Amino acid sequence: MICQVTPQNYSRFLQFTYDVPVLGTILQVNSSLFLEKQALMQFFLCEKGALMIKGSNATLAGEADAEELAGLLEFLGIYHLTSYNTTPQGWSKAPPTSVMQFVASSDAVQFPQIDVCCEPSAADILRLMEFQGITGDAADNFYSELCTKRNHGKAMVWTVQMQGKPVCTAGAYAMTPSEAYIAGVVTHPDFRRQKLASSLCFALASHLHQSGRKVFLRCAPALEPLYHSFGFSTTQNLRNTKKEQP
Repeated sequence: MICQVTPQNYSRFLQFTYDVPVLGTILQVNSSLFLEKQALMQFFLCEKGALMIKGSNATLAGEADAEELAGLLEFLGIYHLTSYNTTPQGWSKAPPTSVMQFVASSDAVQFPQIDVCCEPSAADILRLMEFQGITGDAADNFYSELCTKRNHGKAMVWTVQMQGKPVCTAGAYAMTPSEAYIAGVVTHPDFRRQKLASSLCFALASHLHQSGRKVFLRCAPALEPLYHSFGFSTTQNLRNTKKEQP
């Protein structure tokens, strides 16, 4: 039976997040900070899994009964689920996402010199994220989530500066002492095709790797060769499933 997470069953919720690359880290970090902030996201305990609802998206670490999960997601108005091995009853598959892990930095990698800001303002980051379609209420939620995570040492976001202005960003948006998840890679349209995003991802991944963390990211399968070229290795695929909106 699926039920909401409470302080009483939170430890069981966490059990299903351990040793689950990317998804487990996201659920651990978000639940530790936002369990009592239902406006941003909700958390549920399944019989064999941990579930997070954020906007119209759901993330599942572990497993859930396909029929019961479908009913809950429909009730909550959710149209997209990311998991490793669960498809809600009646849902269809969407294109998969590749999970990649940073293995080791390479001296052979050639990138342009970049001016990195390791403590950009949340406002500067948000202005870049607008080019990824994050506006309105989503922008307000992103800003709140980012500030909370950075204040608690759960996120690390960098930017590339050109002429004193941020033109590219990438960040570890979920960090534990043992793992980091890189996401939010965005370049201003006027500065694309200059390898700025690749350079920044490589620098950030190397820094996190040297801190002793396993470093992961998600990407479309077509982008795997790019990330392979500077130290990432494909580990497995995430299953994306969707329910058509009425």
